[in-house]
Amino acid sequence: MKSSYRNAVNYSSLKKFVVSVFVLILFSSQLSAQWASTDFLVTDYFGRIAVYNQNLVFQRYLDSDFPKVTGLDLSSNGTLVAVGQTGRMKTYNSAGTVLLDITDANIGDPIDVKTSPFGLFHIGTMVSNLSVSEFSMAGIFNRHIGNKQYGGIAIVGNTLWAGGNRVPGIIDIFDIQSGALISTIVLDNGQINAASMRFSPTTNTVLMTDLGTDRIYERTATGTFVRQFDQVMGVFGATRGPGGDVYAVTGSPSQICRWQATGTLASCALINTTVTDAINIVWAGGLVPTAAQVKVSGRLIKNGSGVSNSIVRYTDQNGTINSARTNQFGYFTFEEIEAGQTYVFQATAKNCVFTPQIITVNEDLTDLIFAAQE
Repeated sequence: MKSSYRNAVNYSSLKKFVVSVFVLILFSSQLSAQWASTDFLVTDYFGRIAVYNQNLVFQRYLDSDFPKVTGLDLSSNGTLVAVGQTGRMKTYNSAGTVLLDITDANIGDPIDVKTSPFGLFHIGTMVSNLSVSEFSMAGIFNRHIGNKQYGGIAIVGNTLWAGGNRVPGIIDIFDIQSGALISTIVLDNGQINAASMRFSPTTNTVLMTDLGTDRIYERTATGTFVRQFDQVMGVFGATRGPGGDVYAVTGSPSQICRWQATGTLASCALINTTVTDAINIVWAGGLVPTAAQVKVSGRLIKNGSGVSNSIVRYTDQNGTINSARTNQFGYFTFEEIEAGQTYVFQATAKNCVFTPQIITVNEDLTDLIFAAQE
């Protein structure tokens, strides 16, 4: 499977794109963040993504034009990804800037979306021939995993858990890299389905909501039953929140409910004045930096010979700039780059002009070549 994607565009349009990237970065850096690390983000099936502080007080809408938005997740680099049941996927940075907005038939009729440590998006499409769809962070479709109407999904280490209310009684576990089915969890202790799931790294457990019983269930990373939570009608989209408590939303009426880590219901807060049909929730404070680090290396050449003592720079999606200098043979290396991001690479050398390159890097890249224009 191809893991690095290069956008082939002409030099003139690429220069304009690079300029626009830096203008956007400069502008975005002046904006206040749209959510804090203590905030909750909630999808509203009516078409909005709402931000609430840790006291569940409404702050603002991150997006108010996303019909039938359902799944929501945060990647390790702080990118928010959302999917909707119109075959649409959008990503945002913390300043609220839309980084990606695509419509693709492979998105299906989704419930959950999750990001993997390999810098990929996985979507529970709820369509049998699509199963779980995998996309790069640049929005490029890679493959389908499984062959059932999976809706609820979770990423647990290097495995993908897939279940849903349309595949009752089981959760299938796949190896993310190969896509192979490696085991199946048979649900027990009264659990009927896993309509929506989320891995909780602080407890090494998976939270899952069950539309058949209106409960949250918790299982270990091996699938062993831990507990069921007090019942709340229409509960969906659970997330681990401050203090280890568990939070989930209900759609009618729209509310955010909180349970103690033991499963005891603590409170429910009505939010129906700000959202119409809450369907999913994620806590920004649960973000754990687990993205893989990769290496990018290459060479600057002119007339077939290496260009020494020159500078290569890259800019990531958050505006961070890093540089490396070429050795006597024109080679350069960046040792620790976060997988799954799109980078703008530029090279500078005396009496040379190089075309910038825009690349999404998912694994080690060893052949990034800059050839001086004749």
